[in-house]
Amino acid sequence: MAGSLRDQLLKAGAASKKQAHKASQAKRQQTKAAKRGDHSAAAEKAELKQKIAADAEAKAKRDKELNLKREAEKREREQLHAIAQIIKTNTQKADGDELYNLTLDGKIQRVYVSGSQRQQLTDGKLAVVLHRDSLRLLPVPVARKLAEKIPDQIFIADTATSDAAEDDPYAGYEVPDDLMW
Repeated sequence: MAGSLRDQLLKAGAASKKQAHKASQAKRQQTKAAKRGDHSAAAEKAELKQKIAADAEAKAKRDKELNLKREAEKREREQLHAIAQIIKTNTQKADGDELYNLTLDGKIQRVYVSGSQRQQLTDGKLAVVLHRDSLRLLPVPVARKLAEKIPDQIFIADTATSDAAEDDPYAGYEVPDDLMW
């Protein structure tokens, strides 16, 4: 048995010369395609690796941006929660029948206060904070700390204007007690 399988099949009559020739041609074409394909396959593999690396880099960048956004939102929620806690623990109940008008965030607001609270508001000892659509009374030191975080929602009476009233031409005239401003 010194011959190839093809020769043996031809001697046995299991295949014709025409079939053997077609098989060898197909074998040569496969070999040629594989050799050409190896070079293009290597190029495709390199392109695929580059694409995968670029996709991984883009995904890492998106993930980093998303994490930064989530952390910023978390810090903002924590800050709002801290503000709410400070207001809740330091709020003085605004109870009374006297109306006190003030300007917050460019709008005139009204709050009913007692006589002593009204005096504390005008003396600058109490401040008004707009929190969750309601007005709250807070001590001025606490309100000044909150003013750093939410400046447009806090009203603190300016006591410096009453000191500067020395040049007032009407300083000698008394205001009647029953007159409300």
